[in-house]
Amino acid sequence: MKPLRIIFMGSPEVAVPSLKILKESLHEVVAVVSQPDKPAGRGQLLTAPAVAQYAKDNRLPLFQPERIKNNPEFLDILKNLKADLIAIVAYGKILPPELLNLTPLQCINVHFSILPKYRGAAPMQWAVIEGEEETGVTTFILVDKVDAGPILLQKRVSIEPEDTCVELAPRLANLGSIALLETVNGLSEGSLTAMPQNDFHATMAPLLKKEDGRLDFSRKARFLVNQIRGMNPWPGTSTTYQGKFLKIFRAEETAARGSAVPGTVVVVDAHNADRGLQIACKDSSLLLKEVQLEGKKRMPITEFLKGNPVTIGETWFMKKIAPSILSADFGRLAEEIQAVEKAGADWIHLDVMDGHFVPNLTIGPVVVEAARRATKLFLDAHLMIDNPEKYIEDFRKAGADSITIHAEVCTPGERLDKIIQQIRKSGAKVGVSINPDTPVSVIQNYLSKIDMVLVMSVHPGFGGQSFIEYCVPKILELHQMATTQKLNLEIEVDGGISAKTIKKVSDAGATAFVAGSAIFKSVDYQKTISEMRTLMDS
Repeated sequence: MKPLRIIFMGSPEVAVPSLKILKESLHEVVAVVSQPDKPAGRGQLLTAPAVAQYAKDNRLPLFQPERIKNNPEFLDILKNLKADLIAIVAYGKILPPELLNLTPLQCINVHFSILPKYRGAAPMQWAVIEGEEETGVTTFILVDKVDAGPILLQKRVSIEPEDTCVELAPRLANLGSIALLETVNGLSEGSLTAMPQNDFHATMAPLLKKEDGRLDFSRKARFLVNQIRGMNPWPGTSTTYQGKFLKIFRAEETAARGSAVPGTVVVVDAHNADRGLQIACKDSSLLLKEVQLEGKKRMPITEFLKGNPVTIGETWFMKKIAPSILSADFGRLAEEIQAVEKAGADWIHLDVMDGHFVPNLTIGPVVVEAARRATKLFLDAHLMIDNPEKYIEDFRKAGADSITIHAEVCTPGERLDKIIQQIRKSGAKVGVSINPDTPVSVIQNYLSKIDMVLVMSVHPGFGGQSFIEYCVPKILELHQMATTQKLNLEIEVDGGISAKTIKKVSDAGATAFVAGSAIFKSVDYQKTISEMRTLMDS
């Protein structure tokens, strides 16, 4: 076997075992490329990435360029090294095309999933979040498309039921180092054959944001357990308690729930960690095991309960914000969704209108399908049309998670009842909206059959309308009905929602807020959503 000259590119701790195994092999690491030092910790001291620190400690040639794209001087340095291949493990930046073919054996990447599943920046995290029982590592040839290059070698590892990313990361890092050395050896011997990926089976694992860690108790408890595991240590998961953020580090699924509304506290026991604090979810309950209240230290749930008087029957709804995207904006759909995801929206509300807004209603499912491809966020299709029953199956097949219909259009009575049943049968969540002048009594008899009431807080129209104050007592009335009857009912408000109005409807009992696209036309999504979230949680 011919020893190879290798340029290693990596940054975080998970990449260190791969660099170490190459350094200790017959091959020669001629350079290490890592991210620049960055401020870290409470003191914000300039700190080297783990790979850079290892290179310094072991006297390996180290480069930490601010940029690698459009940097001909750095490219010349790498060319002059006359390396045989570049090995990349979690470097943290996309490589420019001119670097991909710099060496005879190209760029070899170590990816922490079994490709083509979980392409992207957070494969390990998404594997845990999605409840996978195994994952692994893949070595492949880097191409000018994210994680899509030909596969060289794969190794698998089990994900244990209690694993968080804290426990899983070291195992994957060590497995990745073994896979990398075997790959380098195989390339040196000429014994490896690259196999193309099947793009049809590809799934994405996008970079996680802080907002992704907000717990939604209307989801299944098992999903929340996996979310907590997959987002530990970053970005962490949390809910709110008495206006403060409560981080959740460990939790389990339990059977205790009864008929409680999701988000309702069903068990409180400060003396028994196996009972502790249990919150009703969609199907069962979430038993919190280890938490940290804002401004306090991390502690077992029994310790938290001794200092915080939680009572059975409290509701811990996660309050959610969504933009409203008109189906008439089809040309800007992917751009809009990308912007609101980055800004921290919790779900997507897609208005589908007939009349002059969308002359050809058949485009509606096409828009939903396009939105579904663009996002993993919860997707609500609001059918503002006269004959929704004709299109429900089409919208569900296109990828809508929930379908909302107008009570006034469906004439409360036998027809509305049939449409509700039709939506339920399709597998989508059921929403019914009411206009500002429609009394709650019109849908009162249907509340137990639906998942969400959408209260219009402006008169129907095309954006820009003023917020109507008398929607607030209507929201309060619905909230009282849901509480009294122990209904699993989300109260959503649509229209005129802004930083000025969101606290009024939040205090009245609304748990979901649709901020119309008209609000965002010339406004920074990030700033607007952040400001709204701060006000509604205060």
